[in-house]
Amino acid sequence: MNNLRQYCQKNSYRKNSYQNKTIALILALVFAGAIEFPAQGRSSIPEKFPNIFATRKTHRQNKSGNRFQAPPPPSGTQERPAKRRDAGSSGSCERQNSAATEFLTALVPKQNHQALTADSHPTFWFYIPFPSSNFHSLKFRLETESGYQVVVKPKNDKPGIVSFTIPPTEKPLEIGKDYKWALFLYCQDPETTSSKPVTFFVSSSIRRIAPINDMENQLKIATTASEKSAIYARYGIWHDALTLIGNSHRADLTNEELARDWVNLLSAVELEDIAKKPFADL
Repeated sequence: MNNLRQYCQKNSYRKNSYQNKTIALILALVFAGAIEFPAQGRSSIPEKFPNIFATRKTHRQNKSGNRFQAPPPPSGTQERPAKRRDAGSSGSCERQNSAATEFLTALVPKQNHQALTADSHPTFWFYIPFPSSNFHSLKFRLETESGYQVVVKPKNDKPGIVSFTIPPTEKPLEIGKDYKWALFLYCQDPETTSSKPVTFFVSSSIRRIAPINDMENQLKIATTASEKSAIYARYGIWHDALTLIGNSHRADLTNEELARDWVNLLSAVELEDIAKKPFADL
């Protein structure tokens, strides 16, 4: 009987020792990050724009720092890249700007399908590499039913970033429709030049999307331009993210957070060379 009791005690000790070692190993792996438990309460991914939401963070997790999450390419179609830079052709405008090594640049993603807006009258941003004394005029054209266009004789005395906003008097963009646009920089007056004027141009397209409930709820909670711009960026709404942070940064050039978010957003679409350029007036 004593032998049996000793045998049971020995096995019980071994079992407890094994269990303790197993628990210690599991705890070590958890603290080391090798084992992850499933997150609770994660919201479901909407069917529309699934790739936009795939890496979405919550509003509180990303209050600062703009990280543009590009929407997925349309299925079954050949996507055309945007023409977002132009060095121009040979002519008098180039001779006037012979020292210039920069390009007329549209501040848009490389691919047309990535340029989205939720705004009925969006804003478009460009970098003009010449002072206004070195060219004649700019013409912005949006291919709508009424054929909206505006011709501007800029007043900028130095190269800089400018913006055009579709005026509220124009018909709002339709949801789900693609609109082509272009910006032309004329070296000479196109109305009086006998030959074809030397021209720089950039072009792309824009699509207005329907409001996204989850995004709208986050925007209501956000209190600063940086937070709101970051929300638009995470949802792939390029024009609205850029306009929010661009207008705020232009109005407060000494704000370090706005400056950082402006650089981060442009760097996300490989336009970091433009991010440090000054703003200019039209």
